[in-house]
Amino acid sequence: MKRKEGERMEMKVKKAIILAVVAAVIAIGATAVKVENEKRAERMEKGVGAVLSPMSHALTKKYMYEDYDAFWKNAEENYPFWRVAEETTGNDLEEIKKEYRKEIEEIENDWQFNDLIAKCIDAFGGAGHMQPISSYGYRMNMVSVDLGYSTRESSHIQYLTERMNTEKSRTFYLYDKEKDTKLFKKMLKEEEGEENFTYKEYSEYKAGVIAIPGFYNARVNAAALQERFKAMEKEGIENCIIDIRGNGGGNDDYWIDGIVEPNLMKTATVDYYCLYKGKESEAYAKVCSGIKKADKSDISSLPKLDREEFEEAQYVGKVRQEIKKTNNPLFTGRFFVLTDGLNYSSAESFVRFCKETGFATLIGNTTGGDGAGYNPLYFVLPNSGICYRFSVFNFINPDGSNNEEFGTEPDIKVENQDILEACFKYLKEF
Repeated sequence: MKRKEGERMEMKVKKAIILAVVAAVIAIGATAVKVENEKRAERMEKGVGAVLSPMSHALTKKYMYEDYDAFWKNAEENYPFWRVAEETTGNDLEEIKKEYRKEIEEIENDWQFNDLIAKCIDAFGGAGHMQPISSYGYRMNMVSVDLGYSTRESSHIQYLTERMNTEKSRTFYLYDKEKDTKLFKKMLKEEEGEENFTYKEYSEYKAGVIAIPGFYNARVNAAALQERFKAMEKEGIENCIIDIRGNGGGNDDYWIDGIVEPNLMKTATVDYYCLYKGKESEAYAKVCSGIKKADKSDISSLPKLDREEFEEAQYVGKVRQEIKKTNNPLFTGRFFVLTDGLNYSSAESFVRFCKETGFATLIGNTTGGDGAGYNPLYFVLPNSGICYRFSVFNFINPDGSNNEEFGTEPDIKVENQDILEACFKYLKEF
């Protein structure tokens, strides 16, 4: 799909900003990986390395090459954002694949090899949730499913965890079910009662602004938000402004349970389409509740469909999301959502839902994309047990454009003005 150079450059700049934030998230994972590797090295020097990682002696050059090639094979066969990653980072991924492979000859142990895989992942710039898995993330994920602490998409969450639940991965990430269960429960206890949103009333506009920096800790915040909506209705507030500027995502349960379901006056149904390829992606699609195969002809006439990506895709998926109305909405006024280029993942899903159902008026800037989908698919390298993830479903916008690349346009686009002030101006006029 060809676009005017100026428009394409604007989108690339926007995407670079988004991926800078994503890269910060990845850096946390990469830093954790590095710290874990340094601990292994220290233990090895003291002669107790085998306690932490028996593979420190077993991961031969042959195994390293096999795992390295497996990483790139998985990406080539299942990763649908190759072009987007190259355009936003400026990297030639094929060249990087060849160059980084040469470094294996200089690697002396498994933690150095882990660093190399993390460097390969970093080359994708975070496009499509391409991310490494840290030891802490791996262990908490395993425990959360063991305890039944999962989201509404439990079937595919269980599938993802089972993919990672290998002896080599448990060893590599130092998983101790008893100790990690205690750590997980401690984490949950610390989160109890923690609300991550703020509220401010603007009486001159009969408006209340709820600012939400991230969709995390859904259960606690959903309950607190419902109480907030009750109070706003009682106080006569007419306009609810949900400020999600800077919100990079989290969990869909947050906005579904906390914002939409308690206030939806009419059952909302939205159909989303995605492109995907590869055996791993197809297997994942089969366990994802709600995703059905569709015919390519269903979307072939969309005006902004990228023809190259369309032809490369083996399958078209259709996802129908339905959220039923409530008989007693907590807040009966108008909803507005403030958006910007940092809205990604679950935040993008919320924005797309609002856009396509009319639940709220969107005011601000174009979002970051990669929403309306499912959790990224987890991959495990066969010899080391190293885990990583990326999105395998390339969701498209109603006009056919790549949602990861172009995001969602707001109903009212704001330029050269503070977005909240622009919203207040709109309230005055309408």
